[in-house]
Amino acid sequence: MEFRVRKGPWDKIFSGNLEGFEVEMYSNTEGLILVSVLEKENEEIQGSVIEIFKVFHAEGSVEDFLETLPKEATAIFKHEPKETIKFLLLSSSPSYVKYEENVFCDEADKLMEKLITSSSTIKEFSKAYDLQLIEIEKSPERIRSSFFSHPLIVPLLSPKEMPGINNNRETRSSSQEIVSGKGSVMLGLTKGGTMINEPLNLMMKTTIFGSTPKDRKHVIHLIAEGALMSSTPAVLFDWDKSFLGLNRPNPEAKLLKDYKVDLEPIGFPIKHFTRDQVHVDLNLITVKGLLELIGLKEGEEQQIISKLIKDKKPNSMEELIAAAKKIELRDEAKITNKYRAIRILSLISHKYKGLFGGKNEIKEISKEWGKSIGKVGIIHMEGLDEFASTLLIHNLLKGISVEYSKTGKGINSFVLLPEIKEVLGSKDQSIMTTEIIDLLNKLKSVGVGFALSSDRPIDLRKEVMKISEAEIFLINRNDVGVKVAKSKQFRIKLRPGLSACEEK
Repeated sequence: MEFRVRKGPWDKIFSGNLEGFEVEMYSNTEGLILVSVLEKENEEIQGSVIEIFKVFHAEGSVEDFLETLPKEATAIFKHEPKETIKFLLLSSSPSYVKYEENVFCDEADKLMEKLITSSSTIKEFSKAYDLQLIEIEKSPERIRSSFFSHPLIVPLLSPKEMPGINNNRETRSSSQEIVSGKGSVMLGLTKGGTMINEPLNLMMKTTIFGSTPKDRKHVIHLIAEGALMSSTPAVLFDWDKSFLGLNRPNPEAKLLKDYKVDLEPIGFPIKHFTRDQVHVDLNLITVKGLLELIGLKEGEEQQIISKLIKDKKPNSMEELIAAAKKIELRDEAKITNKYRAIRILSLISHKYKGLFGGKNEIKEISKEWGKSIGKVGIIHMEGLDEFASTLLIHNLLKGISVEYSKTGKGINSFVLLPEIKEVLGSKDQSIMTTEIIDLLNKLKSVGVGFALSSDRPIDLRKEVMKISEAEIFLINRNDVGVKVAKSKQFRIKLRPGLSACEEK
């Protein structure tokens, strides 16, 4: 470890790539294990998820004791010829930090202090269960060797579920569902002071209306945090840089305590996708819908363009135009249509230079990034007009749908579309808008949720409300109606973010 973290020296016990994640693990003489999952971009380390474990040798019925714990814990059993040796691992909350020495070390210090304090309390508590917890550093050499030579240590503490391994971690508190197996969204407090913590699978088709754009975006922010805290990747379309604060812990930790949020502020891994990194994939485009958006009716030009895309699979508008120019025709009418098709493509290419391209890396945009915490891909939409926004959203939703149709069931990703009126407006009956609504409706079938916001339901096409399964309506931030699964209804005040809230 290149940083000088307190309570050293730290000895490296593992360094390598596990399931696509670069992981480093260190132990010290106080029985602490520090796990660092590195976030890299172009081989340069950008950030790290830190998690710290305290290890005990357990003598007694650790199984019964686990059921009483309000914190995440892992029990490991190792059967040897003459005895079964048991270990209990207590964990800090995982925390994402920028990979800078002062930031990394400060966060590691904070996690260690909290873990040491809670470990001391749990050790005392264990005595009531006839369970003796002995710090691993105070155990005999044979016990220490048994633990560190256990073949499951690395995968159990690694950032992803490993094939064939039964992970025994258990989340005991509804307010700490960090590895809850695709968990929940903490929305806010009822008037009676109860935290509304809705299962993520009931929020898979969420619509948000009322109050101001800033307040509606705050709900989007909270849903994003719910997905990320459940280790579900998120894809967020951002037109005005309202969500950059997701990368940093909320500086006002006291506000979280006031709202009975028993979690420390946390920032989340973010990858930014600018206009030169995401494109309208021509191979996923609906040509009829594209031409309709620019005011052209169905004709021979559409057939020419559609056939070229199907046959040539172009990676850019320039490639498509070049392929059109190479078409050899003798019929004068067809030659005229060919040149009309070329003019149409050239006009679009000129006005929207760089918008069209080849396949998007959906696995990078919606990237699962460990079992402790999710990563958000922010699609920067600044400066895009209605035409470009519609095409790009349609294209990426289609790409996400295709990608996750290959995977298993569960919650695979979450798409967030703040202030979507421009694209799904009530008067817009275009082919592209119709297909976007259809794509949103079908995302759930491939394990992808969505949340979108607008001023009023009447501003959007009526089909949007027909597919909605969870509705959130704001009078203001302190008076919010929540209706989930067509039955459960609450009135709440929205909680602050775990990460910095910079909605505009």
